[in-house]
Amino acid sequence: MKPQTMAAAFTSARAAYVNSLNNGNGEWVTRWRVSLAKLVELIPSGGGIDRGPRTWDDVEISSNAIRFEVGYHHMNENGFYDGWTDHTIVIRPAFDGVEVRVSGRNRGEVKDMLHQTMEHAFTRHVTWDEQRQHWTMESDDDRCAAMERAYPDHCSNPECPKLFDDDACHVDGACERRNGPSPRGLATW
Repeated sequence: MKPQTMAAAFTSARAAYVNSLNNGNGEWVTRWRVSLAKLVELIPSGGGIDRGPRTWDDVEISSNAIRFEVGYHHMNENGFYDGWTDHTIVIRPAFDGVEVRVSGRNRGEVKDMLHQTMEHAFTRHVTWDEQRQHWTMESDDDRCAAMERAYPDHCSNPECPKLFDDDACHVDGACERRNGPSPRGLATW
C-alpha cells in the first residue's frame, strides 16, 4: 500500500471494510477490521489525553469526517491531577491538509493543544505492512526530509526545522516569516 495520511487511511480502510461486508467477503472483512484496529492505536494518547478511542467502533468514520471522543486529565500547579475535561474531535478534509474541530471546555487552553496534536497525527503519512499486519507512521525526520524535497527554499538553515507552520520556520526556537506555498499543502486527505 502507498503512503497516505492517517486521515486518508481511516476513510479508505472504512470504505474498503464496508465494501467487503456488502460483498460478503469474510476474509477481507477480517483484514480491514485488523487494519482499522491498528489505526486506532495510532490516535494520540497519554500526556493528559488519558481517555480516548480503544477500538475502531469508538471512532465514527465517513468519507468526509472522522469523529471520536477524548478526555483530558488536567494537573494543577503542584503536579497533582485535579479534574477532567471531555472533548469531541472532528477531522475533515481541507485543501491544505485537514480541518480539526475540538469541542468541550477550554480549561488551560487545552483545546489548542488537542487541535495541534490531532492535526499533527492525522496529517502524518502511514503505510500498511501486510506481512507484519501493522501500520508504520513516518517519523518527524522523514516528514522534514519530505518537506525539504518539496519546498527546498522554505528554510535557509541546513538544519531544516522539524515543525512546519503555514508561515513560520522553527529553528532553535526562533521563527522567521517565509513567503511561498505552505508546506502543509502536502498533507492532503
